Amino acid sequence: MAIYGNPASLDPALANHPAERAVTDNVFQALLNVSSVGQVIPGLARTVTVNKNTVAITLTRAATVNGQPLTAAMVAQALARPLWPVVGSALARQLLSPVGGASAVIAGRTRVLSGVATAGRRRLTIQLTGGNFTAFLHGLANPALSIVPVRDQIQGGQNWQLTNLIGTGGWKLAQWTPGDHLVFTRVGSRQLGAGTPSEIELVEYPKPREAWLSVVNGLLDAAPVSPLAVHELKARWLVDLRVFNQPGTVSLYYRRSATRISAYRRLSIASWVADAFSTKARAMARAWPRGMPNNRPMTIWVNTSNPMAVALARALSARQPLVSVRLTTARQLTKLAGGGRIDAYIGDNSRFSRSLAVTLVRPSVFWLESPRVKTSALFPDGQLKWSSVRLKG
Repeated sequence: MAIYGNPASLDPALANHPAERAVTDNVFQALLNVSSVGQVIPGLARTVTVNKNTVAITLTRAATVNGQPLTAAMVAQALARPLWPVVGSALARQLLSPVGGASAVIAGRTRVLSGVATAGRRRLTIQLTGGNFTAFLHGLANPALSIVPVRDQIQGGQNWQLTNLIGTGGWKLAQWTPGDHLVFTRVGSRQLGAGTPSEIELVEYPKPREAWLSVVNGLLDAAPVSPLAVHELKARWLVDLRVFNQPGTVSLYYRRSATRISAYRRLSIASWVADAFSTKARAMARAWPRGMPNNRPMTIWVNTSNPMAVALARALSARQPLVSVRLTTARQLTKLAGGGRIDAYIGDNSRFSRSLAVTLVRPSVFWLESPRVKTSALFPDGQLKWSSVRLKG
C-alpha cells in the first residue's frame, strides 16, 4: 500500500499526517469509536456509564496486547501517557483537561492521573472536574487517546517506535526503513479474521502519480487518491478506483439576499460534478434552483481543509470564467458567513444565519485498488483498515 511521505511519528497522540495515521489507526485503538452518524459506540470499552461527575468503563474481554489481556491498569497508565512532557500532545491536553490531576501530569509533577482509578482487572473510573460529558466521551473516541502500552514505551526508550510498536489493533511493526517502507505483521489472527493478509507493507512515494502507476502495473494493491486529483487519473484507471461514500452532503450555500450569486444553466450540475470527479461521484441535484440569476459573476469561498469542496469550486471556475474561488480556513469561513460578509461558499454545513442550498454530492474518499483486492473498508478519517482487506485467491 502507498503512503505519501515519511512518517515523522508513529505515536497516535502526535500523529497528524495521513502517512502517520495510516499506521496509528491500525496498530492502536481507542476506548470508544464514533459511528457513521456521529454516535459514540463501544471500542475497547464494552460499556460506559456516567453518574454525576464519574465515568465508569468496563473493558471488552477480547482486547489483547501482544497476546496478553488488556487490563484497567494498562488503560489508566495509557490515558496519562500523552500528557507526559516527553510526549507533550497538545490535543491530548485539550481532550483530557476535565480529568482530575491532568494539570499535575502536564506539569511533570507525576505520571499518574489522580482522577483515574482501577476497580478490578477490567473496570476503571474517571473523575471529571468539569466540562461537558458528551464532549468528553467523544474525546475518548479521538485517535489521539488511543491506548499505547506504557511498558513498551518505557522499555524501548527513545527508540520505542522502532522496537516496541504494538497495540491492540492486531498489528506489530516488524521493519521500518525511513524514507522507503514499513512492514507490519499480524498479531493474534483470531481477532483479525481468516483471509486477512499476514503482512502489510507501506511503501513511501514522493508523488501520488508514481503510486498510481505502481497499482496499475501490479506492484501495489492500494493507493489513496485525493478528491483534488481524481480528474488526473486516466480513463482506463477509473474502473479500479474505489469510492467510499461518507455521511452528509457537500452543498453550495448562498444567502437569501445575496447579490453575487448565479446559475449557469448551459452547464448542468451533473456535468460540473463530473468535471471534478470524472464519473466516480453522482450529482445529487438535477438542476440549478429556479429564481437564481443566470450568467452573472459569482465568488465562491471554500474551506481549504475540505478537498471535495475545493475540487468542486475549481471545476466550476475552470468551465465558467465568471466564477472566482477564494480559499480560507474553517474558522474564517464561519466568521465571514455568520457576519454576512460573503454571498456563497461550498461546504458540508450551513454557516449563514439564513441560507439556501444546492446539494451537490456526498462526501467521498477515493482509493485506487488493484483487481486482486476483493473487499476493503475505511476508518472514519479515510485511512484503509488493514483488517478489512481480503485478497482474491
